Amino acid sequence: MISPFTRIAADRGDPVAQHQLGSFFERGSTGSNHDYLQAHEWYLKSANSGYPPAQYSMGMLYLSGYGVAPDPEIAATWFLKGARQGHALSQFELGCCCEKGNGLSPNPELAVSWYSLAANQGCASAQYSLGLCLLVGEGVLRDLRMAAGWLKMAAEQGHALAQFALGRCYSAGSGV
Repeated sequence: MISPFTRIAADRGDPVAQHQLGSFFERGSTGSNHDYLQAHEWYLKSANSGYPPAQYSMGMLYLSGYGVAPDPEIAATWFLKGARQGHALSQFELGCCCEKGNGLSPNPELAVSWYSLAANQGCASAQYSLGLCLLVGEGVLRDLRMAAGWLKMAAEQGHALAQFALGRCYSAGSGV
């Protein structure tokens, strides 16, 4: 249920409240079904004011196509805005766009740079992705010891794929 105070703050231009309101609509936490158009509207207001979590949310809407036509290029643009402000999830998603060429030209080296920034902030998914890049030498020189270290950090946060990859490192004696 949306607090009336959240609605008032959002209507008055508070970017945190606008983002929160967008999240309510996206998740369907308003007492009704998902309303992606309303989510987009509130996220956009917040994102345009420079709020990095909203910029990330806008990127995710455009990546997934919820409430908007899917557009990986627009998604990458929003991720870049959040990433430049140090938002770890935006940095991670921008790294994914760079690695896969989703909305951007493929650039494994740039992907590693964005993954590194997010991983150093404790983003488990970025730690996992960086670990994999190091494991196979994609966008960076292969370094099994460093790969296992990043995989271990992600695994300790409960990242299941990192736990599996780390288990394979131990099984093969790679970097551990």
